[in-house]
Amino acid sequence: QKALLYIFQYLKIILDIVKNPLIISSVLGIIFSLLGIRLPTAVDTTVQDLAKLSTPIAFMILGGDLDFSKVRGNLKVASVVLTIKLVILPLIMIPMIVMMGYRDADLLSGLLAYQTPVAVSSYIMAQQAGADGQLAGQLVVFSSVLSIFTLFVTILILRTIGLLGI
Repeated sequence: QKALLYIFQYLKIILDIVKNPLIISSVLGIIFSLLGIRLPTAVDTTVQDLAKLSTPIAFMILGGDLDFSKVRGNLKVASVVLTIKLVILPLIMIPMIVMMGYRDADLLSGLLAYQTPVAVSSYIMAQQAGADGQLAGQLVVFSSVLSIFTLFVTILILRTIGLLGI
């Protein structure tokens, strides 16, 4: 009986993933790209304009939905996650990128791959998955603010030691 319950739980999770609009649109985008299917110009222009607005709109929705009174309850978890995301991960990955011989724009690309804020879409996906949407939203907000400083300091250090000439 327990085994059957686990199977149904896994099937529900898989079905939720398959029904996720972000997953569906990503899969369709990959299929269209592989098959060389182009959208009509009017549709393509509209979709591109909407894509430019998606992050600002998601930030506005997040701002309206975020409950700052719940920050204290998530402070420990958020602090650990943000320390790993914005400090520890770059401290591990950037030296590896440098040891591989990358400099300037290539090194900056690697830096941005490992030290950027948490994606706004993670908040939406956490809500859809029934996970802790408040924590996900807090991680988006705090990482966006903190990354201004961590990116500045990291770029300053890399420029000072001569690894970034841009």
